[in-house]
Amino acid sequence: MSIKSATMSPVTTACLRWENSAPISEAFDDIYFSSEDGLEESKYVFLEGNDLEDRWANWSTPGSKYFTVIETGFGTGLNFLATWDLWDQTAPSDCQLHYVSVEKYPMRGEDILLALNKWPHLADKLTLLLQSYPLSLPGIHRIILNEGRVHLTLMWGDALSSFTNFSGKADAWFLDGFAPSKNPDMWTDLLYEQMARLSGSNTTLSTFTAASRVRKGLIAAGFSIKKRKGYKYKREMLVGNFTPQELPNSHTSTQLCAQQSPWFINRSNDAQKPKTAVVIGGGIAGTTSAYALSRNGFKVELIEREGKLANSASGNPTGVLFTKLNPEFSLQNYFYQQSYLHAIRHMRDLSSQTRAAEVLQWQQCGLLQLSFSEKESRLQEQILASGKWPEEVALPVTAQQASDLSGVPQSSGGLFLPQSGWVDPASLCEALLYKNSNIRIRCNQHALSLSRDKSGQWHVFDKQKQLIASADIVIIANSTDALHFPQSAHLPLKSIRGQISLVPATKASAKLKTLVNYDGYTAPDRNGYHCIGATFHPKENCTKVRASDHLANLDQLNRACPELYKMLNAAQSLENIKGRTAFRCQTPDYLPLVGPLPQFESFTQDYAGLRTGRLKEKYPTGHFYPGLYINTAYGSRGLTSAPLCSEILLSHITGEPQAIENDVVNALHPARFIIRNLKRRLV
Repeated sequence: MSIKSATMSPVTTACLRWENSAPISEAFDDIYFSSEDGLEESKYVFLEGNDLEDRWANWSTPGSKYFTVIETGFGTGLNFLATWDLWDQTAPSDCQLHYVSVEKYPMRGEDILLALNKWPHLADKLTLLLQSYPLSLPGIHRIILNEGRVHLTLMWGDALSSFTNFSGKADAWFLDGFAPSKNPDMWTDLLYEQMARLSGSNTTLSTFTAASRVRKGLIAAGFSIKKRKGYKYKREMLVGNFTPQELPNSHTSTQLCAQQSPWFINRSNDAQKPKTAVVIGGGIAGTTSAYALSRNGFKVELIEREGKLANSASGNPTGVLFTKLNPEFSLQNYFYQQSYLHAIRHMRDLSSQTRAAEVLQWQQCGLLQLSFSEKESRLQEQILASGKWPEEVALPVTAQQASDLSGVPQSSGGLFLPQSGWVDPASLCEALLYKNSNIRIRCNQHALSLSRDKSGQWHVFDKQKQLIASADIVIIANSTDALHFPQSAHLPLKSIRGQISLVPATKASAKLKTLVNYDGYTAPDRNGYHCIGATFHPKENCTKVRASDHLANLDQLNRACPELYKMLNAAQSLENIKGRTAFRCQTPDYLPLVGPLPQFESFTQDYAGLRTGRLKEKYPTGHFYPGLYINTAYGSRGLTSAPLCSEILLSHITGEPQAIENDVVNALHPARFIIRNLKRRLV
């Protein structure tokens, strides 16, 4: 089931009434938990029902560092907090808990606080949860807690639709939600089939209900089910485990028709789990990849061509963290929406870490998207009319309100994005690696070739064929330099020239408090300069800073915000304006490349039938270079996209639950252009 246009509309939050300090759903006329001892009931039904304490205390899966709980019905989050608490007490310190939960009607944060404040020993965890609790926008929201030891993946939406478009394997199911008699739309055979798809041979389940149709439906889907004494006054509940009828075939013999996208099947279930990694590229893409890997226990060598990190496209002194709002649904718009929300959580998380906060420079000052033209005014009217954006994301403002928010006079209103802010990209790269014992930085190393030996180790070489580094896996994250490697030379990467202008601040312009966005952008004064940008030249390779580009940047500012332009007038002598030129890496569909690298020759042979429209034939799953991945082509949206993309990449590598829907994972997949070009007879 694909993502629909409704995916970008705000979800309906839970409507509650309260009895004895316990919440009751008005929609289902049912309780979230017992008003007497809801926590003890949660422990009995779900933690004990899945035997989690013994399983975690006696960790028995060789090579596995991940345990995944998938839940139907997040509700108040009580089950999650109880699970996290037990995890901290019993699980090995180097392992990760992935907790995935779906909720059609998410509760508001203040209601969760009211419901759960009766358990003081969970207060610290509750505070951390609420600090990162997602907005009421549908889709998958990945929250990283306890510096990566706990990953909470919340899916706001219908359970069946959410699970159908999700990848991951449950070690334990919490089959919760309201009673089958109250919420029959959730307890269906189609849901049980998705549970089976997301289960493995060691997967267990538990549920508070003992309803006959639930038991029969689970058995029909492949679960062995038995009854257990229910909690306190409840007579019975159900527990069980998944019993697959046959082991999955190897990827070489799997046959799927082209419409089932066999080339996207995950390659992460190898018996040999990777422990070391080389990341090529020291910009935003490379450092976020290295950070995500290190947080998951990898030993990482980060290789950078230049003498310091963030020296190319990631080297601008000020970057903008925002999303371009759009009234229309598309996978691209949805991806950038989710990336933006995730990036904000990521920046807040980094800011709370003592080590990173020592070097990270960013400010969540908000961004003013000016309504500077008739075209932009119409677009903003459509955005507001669509009802897709809550005020926490985009707030309409008048010219006077825009003036008050920005600190400088504005002749037009627009939309205010309070979550946005500026980031110093170089400081972000440094913060991700700062005092990180799992990452070794190797500058002045120009990687130009790769090879893999018979033992499965990858080796990275320089121009003189001298060995730079070796590891289990390699991530290519070095922009268009990826085209130097034969394995990735087929990728349709293009270079886009851009130039920023650093204009000296005046006493008047220094009053600017927010980012101002239009066809370009202007940032508040930092170190005596406003960063104004940026030009866009797809077919140029000039590296020099040009006066004509400064004039173009200033002209855009003048047309959108003449008052601010006048404030800078005294400083606009071109001799006083500094600048910087860099080259963005971009794909033809304006989406990044994230995932395993396909073997180009194998793809063109295996899927040759696509050239003649044979979509219903049976094809083998795609062949990829084992242990070779790419994470690049962010264009001008690296600050926004990289944190989520690194989570997506990590899921490709480790097999842990994906951070976003399968539709989006496939839309970012490096194999997509080979398939498109075969269908168009271009290869």
